[in-house]
Amino acid sequence: MRKISNNIGLDDCSKKLRIAVYCRVSSREQALYGYGIDAQKSKIDAYLSLFDVEVEEVNYYIDEGISAKNLNRPEVKRLIKDVKEDKVDAIYIYKLDRLSRSVIDIYNMIEMLIDHKCNLVAVMDNIDINSANGRLFVGILAIIAQWERETIIERTNDGLEEMVRQGKWPYASKPFGYNKNEDLILSVNEKEKKILYDIVVQMKSGMTIKEIERYLLKEYDITMSSLQIRKMLKREWYYGLFHYKGKTYTNICPKIYNEEDAEEIQKMISKRHRADNYDSRYYFRNKIKCVCGEILDLSSTKKGNKQYFYYVCPKCKMRINQDYIIEQSLYAISSEVSLKEIKNNTNKALRKYHSINRKIQDIHNKYINNKMDLNVYLTSLYRLEFDKKEQMAKIKTDKLIDFIRWEQMTDLERGSFVNNHIARIIVDVHAKIVVKVEYIHKGSVKKTV
Repeated sequence: MRKISNNIGLDDCSKKLRIAVYCRVSSREQALYGYGIDAQKSKIDAYLSLFDVEVEEVNYYIDEGISAKNLNRPEVKRLIKDVKEDKVDAIYIYKLDRLSRSVIDIYNMIEMLIDHKCNLVAVMDNIDINSANGRLFVGILAIIAQWERETIIERTNDGLEEMVRQGKWPYASKPFGYNKNEDLILSVNEKEKKILYDIVVQMKSGMTIKEIERYLLKEYDITMSSLQIRKMLKREWYYGLFHYKGKTYTNICPKIYNEEDAEEIQKMISKRHRADNYDSRYYFRNKIKCVCGEILDLSSTKKGNKQYFYYVCPKCKMRINQDYIIEQSLYAISSEVSLKEIKNNTNKALRKYHSINRKIQDIHNKYINNKMDLNVYLTSLYRLEFDKKEQMAKIKTDKLIDFIRWEQMTDLERGSFVNNHIARIIVDVHAKIVVKVEYIHKGSVKKTV
């Protein structure tokens, strides 16, 4: 049975104590300072082993790769819950800043611990909160911790701003249309420049943004959503302008389009926006096939204030209402697109999430081994952390998706769902019926009659 000293500050040291050990490290801190989770646990365990008060149990609460900007962390939340349920007599941490770098959070935490007669011991800071002096010292350290965090943020931002002033690209990933060298200087990627000009050519020919999306996939094997295309064409860096923190720089991005191109592109995007919204109401665009073998064209009619959307066979010269397709296939589709498939999507996002974590660790290793410049390290870390948050958002979102919510989806959401899950729908335009639905499963097609 483990024993520790009565210096934990509890009034009753005769009972067996329930100890909580909290450890936290952000990826960046582990790289820069080397005190990982194992190192913290080892120091705390060594500290506990020195003393002679009986311990009933020691439970560990570990938050790994998470910042201390607030208390919104899984294991901190679990720890607070256990304290409020009076399951913990004392909390041991490596240093106070492991718990939080926010002064307000520290003070609120201390107040909560005192209310529940739970002590807090910071091993390396040699403090506990059982005395007035201890609480005062905790407050001072909390202020210092918050100052350090804010200083790090300021230095990072200042470093990125200085990079921009030097004509360097401040983000980890390069924009489409450019190359980025080791010095973070952009140059025009001639191959991608031609693609950008081709997009403009296709827009001039009358293509919608949605049609350009399919064109890029077919001609260049480039997967880019309509939203991405529209955002890309609106980027002013293609015209030589780069905006950063309220300032405009002309030495970051070499021009790809001239001023005349820019004006024309913006006018075309504005015109296409309305067309694309109209287009988005064809949920099964390029997905409907006639039993005769033809891919159906699009058509619509308007009666009163209502628009009706049809798919027309160019060979049979007959059409089928989109509402018929929905009515006849909705149940089959909602049954086929099961929770299992949604789980697969979530697992994919999880794999990407873990892959990003590995990349973060890799750049950390490069940095601490002097194989990566500080500016490159910080910009890469910034981008990877952004990507990680994005994947986590997908994980949370994918769990909520269910085709039964069709009526609550927007037109764009319906079209996106169809593109993700349905390969083809075979119809008989003469009988106005759905004959077969072909589903997409992990890159292959599953056919259902």
